[in-house]
Amino acid sequence: GDHRDLHSVPTRRSSDLIGEGDSAVGNLIRVRDTKKHAILPLRGVVPNAITKKDLHENKELKDIIIACGCGIDKDCDISKLRYEKIILAADADPAGKWITALLITLFAYKMPDVIKAGRLYVCVTPLFGYKENKKLVPLWNAQQVEEKRKENKKILRFKGLGEFNADELKVFTLDVDTRKLIQVKWSEKYCDNLFKLMSDSTEKRKLILGELKLEG
Repeated sequence: GDHRDLHSVPTRRSSDLIGEGDSAVGNLIRVRDTKKHAILPLRGVVPNAITKKDLHENKELKDIIIACGCGIDKDCDISKLRYEKIILAADADPAGKWITALLITLFAYKMPDVIKAGRLYVCVTPLFGYKENKKLVPLWNAQQVEEKRKENKKILRFKGLGEFNADELKVFTLDVDTRKLIQVKWSEKYCDNLFKLMSDSTEKRKLILGELKLEG
């Protein structure tokens, strides 16, 4: 399940590159359709604060650039992007949000045309859910959680994608009918604010406190 897995996947325009930041890689690779999904593990990608130099030198970030295939900076050619969608699927907790913000920053600075073309997405995964007839039912907000508590459902809290089994992960990340994707929208101001956040560890608290809306 390392990044070499990418080379065995047909890079067709209809396919998705799923960047995943936790221990769920093995499960995702088991349930994905090899004609539609390439999986890129993003372990070890989380410095506390980043510089523009890190965007050039971090190994995982380099792997993403290579996988996208469209080049960077002035050489970025969106027509060469190998995937229909680039989907960032990190955990729903603060560490996962940090990975997501870091990756959006990478695209904003090195491959902005991917965002401008509407090809970059964040996959929203639930923090809470409950089981009904052995199937996981996701709960997406505090109101839904409270409603199900009143119905005496046993509420499950998920620390990360690694807690979902392969079929559940498929529902949240691969299945086009059930996954929740947020398209990252281009905004100069948003990208400037994002880089300020990523390059200042004291600003990180804003992300952890939920004050930064990743959908821009």
